Amino acid sequence: ARAASGMQALTNVGQSIDHAARLAEAGQYWEALSVLARLPLENLSAETASQVVEMQAEQLAEQQKQVINATWKVLRRETAARSDALVTDSRRVHEAQQAVVEAATGLSERLEDPESNQHLDAAVAHMGEAIDQLAKVLESKEVEPLTPALAAEQAAYQALLKLRAREHLVTRGRQQQQPGQSQANSSGPSQQ
Repeated sequence: ARAASGMQALTNVGQSIDHAARLAEAGQYWEALSVLARLPLENLSAETASQVVEMQAEQLAEQQKQVINATWKVLRRETAARSDALVTDSRRVHEAQQAVVEAATGLSERLEDPESNQHLDAAVAHMGEAIDQLAKVLESKEVEPLTPALAAEQAAYQALLKLRAREHLVTRGRQQQQPGQSQANSSGPSQQ
């Protein structure tokens, strides 16, 4: 019964990962992040847990890219001609950036690699700078703080790309270790 429940749990995890991948392919990044964040990593193999974390890092980078695109659109529009939508659109970008920070905080609890943690910490720090600059836009109703906000958002994106690349290396390293471990484990019982 215990083995059957373990197999069912693995099947559910596999289905969740597949579902998250389909959501991401459809551009539904928040939903994909939500699915991945609910997976219990402690019940997964190290390799599978690493793959989940890598997918989360990729989704965070995608979300950050969307924040950058939104800020860029507002900045471009407002430098061409001032509009009444500056505050409303900046508030939306501000809220989206805060949501990415929250998702990043959830991911930080799952990272085991120190270098990955450094990249995520740098990304969150840059996101904090962006949030501060966006708050200045909301307070002053001026477009000027959008430029440093955009720069901070781009720096956060670069840090997330480094995180994603690092987590890919961690996953590959675990995948390369797995065959040797499984051979050692499978040869052990047959010798007894």
